[in-house]
Amino acid sequence: MNLKELARKAISTLFLSMLCLVAFAQTATGLVKDKTGEPMIGVNVLVKGTTNGTITDFDGKFSIPDVPSNATLVVSYIGYLTKEVKSGKDLVIVLEEDNKTLDEVVVIGYGTVKRRDLTGSVASVTGEKLAANPVANVAQALQGQLPGVSVTSQDGRPGAGMSIRIRGGGSITQSNDPLFIVDGVQVSGIDDIPADNIESIDVLKDAASTAIYGARGANGVILVTTKGGKDGRVSVKYNMYYQMKENPKLLETMDPYDYVYNTWAYMKSLGDSYGDGVARYFGLGSKYGNHLNEYKNMTTHNYINDLMQTASSWNHDVSLSGGTDKTKFYSSVNYMDDEGIRVKSGFQRWNANFKLTQKINKKLTADFDLRYSEIEVNGSGFGNATSAYTYRPVDNPLGDASFTAGFGQGDTNMEETSNPLYYLNTVDYIKNMYRIRAKGALTWNVIKGLTAKTELSLNRNWNQEKTWNAGQTEKDNSSAKLKKSDGYGVRWATTLNYEVQGLGDDHSLSFLVGNEVLASKSDYTEIYGVGYPKGFTMDDAFGMINMTTPSLGQDYFKGEIGTPNHTLSWFGRANYSYKGKYLLEANFRADASSRFAKGYRWGYFPSFSAGWRISEEDFMENTHGWLQSLKLRGSWGLLGNQDAVSDEYYPYLPTLYIGKNFPFGGSVHQGITVVSHKVTTISWENSTNWGIGFDANFLNEFMLSVEYYNRKTSDIIMDIPVSDTSVSYTHLTLPTIA
Repeated sequence: MNLKELARKAISTLFLSMLCLVAFAQTATGLVKDKTGEPMIGVNVLVKGTTNGTITDFDGKFSIPDVPSNATLVVSYIGYLTKEVKSGKDLVIVLEEDNKTLDEVVVIGYGTVKRRDLTGSVASVTGEKLAANPVANVAQALQGQLPGVSVTSQDGRPGAGMSIRIRGGGSITQSNDPLFIVDGVQVSGIDDIPADNIESIDVLKDAASTAIYGARGANGVILVTTKGGKDGRVSVKYNMYYQMKENPKLLETMDPYDYVYNTWAYMKSLGDSYGDGVARYFGLGSKYGNHLNEYKNMTTHNYINDLMQTASSWNHDVSLSGGTDKTKFYSSVNYMDDEGIRVKSGFQRWNANFKLTQKINKKLTADFDLRYSEIEVNGSGFGNATSAYTYRPVDNPLGDASFTAGFGQGDTNMEETSNPLYYLNTVDYIKNMYRIRAKGALTWNVIKGLTAKTELSLNRNWNQEKTWNAGQTEKDNSSAKLKKSDGYGVRWATTLNYEVQGLGDDHSLSFLVGNEVLASKSDYTEIYGVGYPKGFTMDDAFGMINMTTPSLGQDYFKGEIGTPNHTLSWFGRANYSYKGKYLLEANFRADASSRFAKGYRWGYFPSFSAGWRISEEDFMENTHGWLQSLKLRGSWGLLGNQDAVSDEYYPYLPTLYIGKNFPFGGSVHQGITVVSHKVTTISWENSTNWGIGFDANFLNEFMLSVEYYNRKTSDIIMDIPVSDTSVSYTHLTLPTIA
């Protein structure tokens, strides 16, 4: 082939290639609209893999030049699902709303519901958000996450209790803590559950949501759903974090000179005797050596620095999960070691759990759940750390350091035995908690729409507290206190859930009925001894706790065999929806408690709620581009509370005290007296709640909830003194308090 022929073919090939490019390069045009047919303005249309793109105009139309015929267009808009289509001319593209938030499933009492269909007040937070907060107690991670829920730490120790209030408190006599439900099992708290194990937490705030729990839901309900197995291959995950903690800022104290000078001036203003006492202690004035200016050269001792430290925390979590369409499992082991920023304080926790779901056949499914935890909390006397700044910043007073009488009630800030470090070094506290929970459930799909479920759960707990005080001085007697407690809880619940069939697309109606039996009991013993031999350590004392000095008369032993508590309940719920716009819900629960006398044991707690999804109305069509949902809701409900009645005794029976001394026949005799009268008419505290609110989802990024509620508590139960000299207290019912 000569060069002339080769050049001719090359030119022909290049010409044909250019023709192909011209033939396949085109202008892509089209229209973007929503599912109602309305044109969408400002939609992004981009050629995939390039920066070539545009946005739709006021008529929802777009035009992109120089687009290869085999290219893909990416169409996106806030609040809508992104869509990919093949390039072309006169395309008609329909975008669908991203209803992920609206279709989110929320756990409610004995069931679930889509968030869009809620008529009550429910706040939720995902496990991912909780796990992002490296805290020992998962309740602390709820701070600032949920509207209407107040979470505060009782003190700064690792593992310290958290105070949770849902819409404030409802009782002036007893606990206002909410009800905790973990995977259907009632628990006393959630401090033993690692955040890595949690799928979601849902908080029921109003009576419409909590009435299904009757008396137990008077202070709100916190529902915790833990992670479970899913279809797919076996997955092994390991999560770990390490953190360092320190006080961001410590309180500053006066330098020795300013402290001595100001204290002397203040005490002299109270009287000459006080001023003379301070002068004698610090060596001030001509009478006691004129040492005031010498304090200018002393180093300031801030005891808060001695009590605080830079601390570290470790958390390890290993999980194994997987399953098939018939068998799913999830297991995990967690270990946390949280060192406190106050020396001699810390929190350690071991936690293990196993969950199994087994589909027996097409209609029967079995669920098993087992959880075990061990917790150890170290450190007490935290108040000494927070008040350490009040102790004198002078190590060696230049006067008579043994004379503190001149300080009046402030002598504890001067005495050597009140030194915060002394207390910290001589007092030890260890608390160990062991908990095990087990649950088994059987679900039967009887017929289409009808589901029966029965579940049995058992929880046991053992606690031990050791407090050792070696004595601040040689004259002080050492002491040891050992407290042990244990308890159990049993729950058996059966529910029937029926979704009515054949009502068409516009109507939805479902019913829930159920029965629940609860039983619980706790006992404790406590031993206190004083005057152990010199040189005894904490281990020595608790190994030989009887080696005290009985002549001091301070030893004691006490205990309590708790009163069993039983509750029998029947409950039901009905839900109706018309076209997904108009929502109605009614709940009713009847509880019978063993704490009350016959004839007063039953309490009846109804609630009603309604919702209107305004965003689904025809007149709201023009807002669908930016407003995904707007719902107005209202509720009313009646709740009860039995926790105002002490667990220690039945109030309808009199309480007797053995050991009361009486004068009789010229001498003192031991007898029995009545501590409290029986009150057979005592019954439930009642709390009436009503509220209105609205929920909005807009731009697919933001949620807004605004609520107004009113809560009024009546028939409050409390102990008050009565005039009978042989009786200390009795239960009385007070009028309504709002």
